Amino acid sequence: VSGASRNTIVNCISSTNTGYGFDLQDSTTLDSCVAQDNSLDGVIINGAGDATASSVTSCIVSGNQQNGINVFFVNGNTIVGNRISYGTATDNTYSGIFVNGTSTHNTVIGNRVFVPSGTMNFAYSYRESSSDDNSNLIDGNIFTGAGTQIGTQGANSVVGNNITS
Repeated sequence: VSGASRNTIVNCISSTNTGYGFDLQDSTTLDSCVAQDNSLDGVIINGAGDATASSVTSCIVSGNQQNGINVFFVNGNTIVGNRISYGTATDNTYSGIFVNGTSTHNTVIGNRVFVPSGTMNFAYSYRESSSDDNSNLIDGNIFTGAGTQIGTQGANSVVGNNITS
């Protein structure tokens, strides 16, 4: 969604696309949607369109070839209550939730990132790419099955009360 601000997308399915499942820009809310079997990320919150204050809530994201949810060069987003499972491109390469490109002040709460047996594994359940991805809150999530569960880089990112295995 680009060119308009404060959009809300509810109960949609994005499946088997040759690109991203959902490419959110301009303060968009994605609620109760499904992103599955897409060729790139299931959901990207893309700072190229000034996507501050976007949210991804109660979505199912599975079987995409890259990251489940990618927060790219954008601040102040909310990622809450999603179910994110396995990518399909390359084992131990991508992440369930990937924060990168100097993305700060994002809230990641109550998500479940898991890898069913017999599927390609995420490298990380949650990952920040560099120390410039900072001041993010990662709390109350369930992260299971990835190579590494939580990889923070920002000195002021806060990790608490997550269940990992």
